[in-house]
Parts: sequence; structure tokens; C-alpha cells
Amino acid sequence: MPVPSVDPYVSPYEEYCQGARDPNRYVIAMNVSAAKTKRRFGHGGSDGLDLINAFDLAEIDSMYMGQINMIEVSSFCGPDGFVWGSDLAAPSGLFDCKLFGLRQWDGREVPVCDGTPLVNAARSLFGTVDARRFPLAPGSHCATAHKSATAVGPAVLFAACGMGIRAAESSGATILMEDAGTLSPEMAADPAAAKDAVLRAVGESILAVAENQRIACRHIFVAYASVAVGEGEVGCALSMVPYFSLARRAVPKGGIDALKTLDLASWERSVTP
Repeated sequence: MPVPSVDPYVSPYEEYCQGARDPNRYVIAMNVSAAKTKRRFGHGGSDGLDLINAFDLAEIDSMYMGQINMIEVSSFCGPDGFVWGSDLAAPSGLFDCKLFGLRQWDGREVPVCDGTPLVNAARSLFGTVDARRFPLAPGSHCATAHKSATAVGPAVLFAACGMGIRAAESSGATILMEDAGTLSPEMAADPAAAKDAVLRAVGESILAVAENQRIACRHIFVAYASVAVGEGEVGCALSMVPYFSLARRAVPKGGIDALKTLDLASWERSVTP
């Protein structure tokens, strides 16, 4: 049974995270994934059922984010929100994976880093479909920034996610950007170049929004996933950032402040029976 919690960052459930209850105080996590399956349910009037099935698979392909009712929101994380894997339970070497640098509106260069460690940190929190740790509560209404692309093959689908982490002196929000679509034949012919082009566009778009809002960023994280969907198959590429509160057992004694001091490996040891 759920236990009422006065801490907005903590879910009422021992083993489940839950969609955020407070509009300002929450945790977010990065996920990009792509999945495909055989086309099974299409008929003369629609491929909708197959596309839904592919979307459902993409939700749980990288980590377990299934069985939730996504409420689409815009793409900002406020000053009282925390990024899982960056503000909380950061993996070692998080900032060592610089891909390239971009110049922002105030003249400073912002390092654009590989967001894969953030995706992996989210997987460590939620678990996988066959080894769940602290997944979102089944049926939870969960505010989520997301974009997806679904298609009946042949096609190459991609999804990308970016987080522009606000500078400490900035009064603004961390900026989130999601992108998803179908690669052109020219881009699909060179997967490495396609990935680089998409990630650069995501990073540049974050800094465009930052300039619009006069937000200073200190780091940008970008992540990418793609899938080649063949004839007779249906696929989905998905970028999603849920806003949630943490399962009670995922939070150490001392609450969210204590969690800020733990790296990902220390956190995993603290929650492993």
C-alpha cells in the first residue's frame, strides 16, 4: 500500500517511482530508444495497432518505462528540479565524454557531451523489462517531454534527446530538446555521419532556445538511437524525459540532499539488498 509522503521528491510507494505531484519539485531522466517488430495487426484501413505496439516496445527497449499514461509537456527543468545521473547519482567520468564544443550567446564555449551515461543511469534507476528496479508505478499519470517516430518499413528511424544544463549563476531552467524522424536515404547510407549531424543540430537548437530566453548553459548532453526497419516490419524511435518522484527505497537516509552526494555506483550499492 502507498504511504503518504510530505516530500515532493519521494513517491508514496516503496518500490515504484511515480509521476511528479509537484509542478516545480521533481526529478527527470533521459531516455532514447528504438525498437522494431513484425507487422501483425495491419488491415486495409489502418496500421495504427502495429504502430502502437512498436511504440510500446520502444518505451521498454532501453529501460523499463512501460505502463504509464504520458502527459505531454514542454521541455524545461526548473531550478528546483533535479536531473537523475547529473544532479543526483552521477556516474564517474560523466564530463569526460566531450563530443564537440559550441559557442553560446554570451560568448562562452559550451562542451557538448555524450548523454549515454545519463541514459545508463536512468536504466540503473528504473531497471529493464526483465529486471525491474524502481519503475514508474503502473498506470501512473506522468508528465513527459517526448517525441517519437513510427513507421512501417522499409525505413531508418532515429530519436535524439538533449539537455542544456543551466549554469549555476543562471536563474533560468535546464533546457530539454527532443527530435525524432526518418533518415533520408543519403543520411541512412552513412550512420556515423547521420548521428553526428543530428546531435549537432540538437546541441545548436538548445543554444538557440537559451539565447531566446537569455539562459546560460554550462554543459549540454546529447543522446541518440536508431533502428533499421525492414520490409514487413514496423518500428519506433523514441526520445522521452519523464518528470517523477523517486521510490521511497531509492532515496537514502537524509533524503534528496544525501542523494546529491552519492555517485551512481555508491547509490547502487546502497539500494542493493
